[in-house]
Amino acid sequence: YFTTVTGVDISSEAIQRGTALLADRKNINFILGNGRDLVDFDDQSFDVAFTFAALAHMPLVVIGAYLRELTRVVRVGGELRLQLYLGNEQE
Repeated sequence: YFTTVTGVDISSEAIQRGTALLADRKNINFILGNGRDLVDFDDQSFDVAFTFAALAHMPLVVIGAYLRELTRVVRVGGELRLQLYLGNEQE
């Protein structure tokens, strides 16, 4: 559906596995991130950004910074999608 897709993960193993699994898809690339910011990307450089299972593994102080980074790299009028886990603190 997209001309170019960029996956970011802090796990080099995940990057290697994704690259191997999608080697035939020349429009998909993977970048090893640092888990704190998206410094490798320019402002407003994506039409869509989403997280999948990432925010649940970040400390709260990092989540705020990462959400700011996500809004920085998405173009005005673009979409930001967040996949969240909402747990019950009493469980």
